[in-house]
Amino acid sequence: MSYTTQRALAVAVTVVLAMIGAIQLANADTLGLTPRLTAWLGIASVGLGILAGFLPNVRGRATDPQFLADRISELPAEDRRRLASEMADRAEQEPDHA
Repeated sequence: MSYTTQRALAVAVTVVLAMIGAIQLANADTLGLTPRLTAWLGIASVGLGILAGFLPNVRGRATDPQFLADRISELPAEDRRRLASEMADRAEQEPDHA
């Protein structure tokens, strides 16, 4: 599964977890949910919480070179060439910070 797909799944899991949490905080009886359904929502939230631990972080971008290299390798060939050209142009423009 590509990183882009994993990240989209991570965002979806986060949103569903937030919605389940809101339902449980809002009093399920008020929303017309049975106690049995409320219990299943709790079980589902535990499963989704575990799944979220295996998905990428949705809050920020990693700067680890290996991570970035892996992401670049997932790009189509044309996008990789465009990226290489852009990076070469930027390397020429920026002063050496060594």
